[in-house]
Amino acid sequence: MDPDYLFAPVLPDLKRWFSSYAPLPTTEIEVSFKQLTKEDYDYLDHTLSAYDGWDEVKTSNTIDWTYKGSIRKTLDEVSGKVTLVEKRRIEPPMDMSLGDVTIRFQLKEEIPQPLGSLGPSGFPPSTRLKDRKTFILGKVAYDLTFVNDTSYEFEIECLDGCSADELIGHVLLMSNKLNLFRMNKS
Repeated sequence: MDPDYLFAPVLPDLKRWFSSYAPLPTTEIEVSFKQLTKEDYDYLDHTLSAYDGWDEVKTSNTIDWTYKGSIRKTLDEVSGKVTLVEKRRIEPPMDMSLGDVTIRFQLKEEIPQPLGSLGPSGFPPSTRLKDRKTFILGKVAYDLTFVNDTSYEFEIECLDGCSADELIGHVLLMSNKLNLFRMNKS
């Protein structure tokens, strides 16, 4: 099926996002796959891990603390590195369904903050423990994350120089794989 037809509800805004925001170094354009089960996660993990053509595969174990004002402090448990960023939503997210898979297009800004800028902010309102695998192919990163030992996330993120068509191609590939997996297990 024609990707322009499938993505018609979001395509004009998505192309505008790429032309207006993609060149900015602090912006992030990503697609989240929603409502993943453990079976979905295991299937995606197996599928992505079996492919041997990745440019790079990274793993990380982090603790994220989110403070008032969307400030996120991250501790990489392996390296001990601590980062602080402010995350801002630039535009409202766009949700759509491809078969049985619900996806969300998001445009965010991540602004690095100096480590001392948190000040006396008390306890963070949320803490997330994340085990993540990142698979990089060209200008796209696939992030597969197990969160707080209870939930599963899968995101496809554009890296520098990625186009709307490239992102859509990767989203279509993975949503098709996930739809086929879900159909075959029922």
